[in-house]
Amino acid sequence: MNKRIAFILKNMENNSIGLIFSGEKIIKSSDQFFPFQVNKNFHYLTGLSIPNQLLVLVKTTETSVLLFAEKRSALKEKWDGSLPSFDSLLKKTNILTIKDIKTVDEYLNNLFLSNPNISNLYLEKKSQIFMNSFENKLINNIQSQHILKANHDYNNLFKDMRTIKEKEEIHKIKKAIDISNSIFQNILNNLKSIRGEKELHGLVLDQLHKNHSNEAFETIVASGKNALTLHYVDNSEDFKDNELVLIDFGSTYDEYNSDITRTVPVNGTFSERQKILYDIVLSVNKEIIKWVKPGISLLEFKEKGKSLLSKKLLENKLITKHEDISEFYYHGLGHHLGLDVHDMCNNEMILKPGMVLTVEPGIYIKEEGIGIRIEDDILITKEGSINLSERIPKERKILEELINR
Repeated sequence: MNKRIAFILKNMENNSIGLIFSGEKIIKSSDQFFPFQVNKNFHYLTGLSIPNQLLVLVKTTETSVLLFAEKRSALKEKWDGSLPSFDSLLKKTNILTIKDIKTVDEYLNNLFLSNPNISNLYLEKKSQIFMNSFENKLINNIQSQHILKANHDYNNLFKDMRTIKEKEEIHKIKKAIDISNSIFQNILNNLKSIRGEKELHGLVLDQLHKNHSNEAFETIVASGKNALTLHYVDNSEDFKDNELVLIDFGSTYDEYNSDITRTVPVNGTFSERQKILYDIVLSVNKEIIKWVKPGISLLEFKEKGKSLLSKKLLENKLITKHEDISEFYYHGLGHHLGLDVHDMCNNEMILKPGMVLTVEPGIYIKEEGIGIRIEDDILITKEGSINLSERIPKERKILEELINR
């Protein structure tokens, strides 16, 4: 039994059963499916990213851990390929009891018959819309056929675990960042020959595939006024000379993510106005990374970014009072990063070593059609923080040199 599963079991009440589903493929249209995205909590406990699997945790007088997995017929393998054998799943997960997913109803009925005191059900509470049909059916059957004292939410336990990253998790995030660095270097090398947002997005996708990676989220390629929209994903307009283009993109490595934003001039040279605004954002980005350390709350972290931006906008006479900052900066300073891009976390926890966060100050000026954001991924350490993405260029003069070489 791995230590993550052991932690969950330790924190479950006696006479409990817990269910964690891997998920299933979502229908896109007719007989087409979206690419499968595993439930990250399931992956966190098992290391698996396979649909139609179920982890069952039982805590009575003894504890039991079972993995229910799909068996594929020889005919279905001809269409959809083979699945890992139960022996290979055992080696991957160290879960000793692996059963056919088709037998889960029978197993649960026998479990409740032989353990009539089971009265607690642990689930990941989420909106019905995010629950797959198999998950819904199984939970409804349990709740309708057995008397349960309480339903418990697993998510608080996962938040406590996943907020602090282990060494191997940090390694995977670094690998995802390395891929993003390679992509951004390629963007800079080719930017002057790229005609617009869609072409640049195509370059990102091409480089991701070459690195055996995927988009961590929908890539944002926002030129000019489009950068005023935080989640602009149309990526459809041609570049105009003298515009900036904001590129917010992420890579994946073994389910872990990077999240990087850089803003560059499409013609390779910042205008004087763009220089002033870019340097304000860059200075806040760097000051926050230098300042942040254990013991700071997330609220303090976010307020510090807002305060620094406000101060610098006042100094440059872009605003006349601190309250005006909300017109030019309307998002948070950062978020936890890991298996999810906006990784689950306990918002009440102060920053501790092992946490990975983004730092992403920005300025958005509607009247000028300018949006600038600079985002790095940092690791909280005992002494302060380490910028995991420091190799990805962001100094203004270096960006110009790399684009124009």
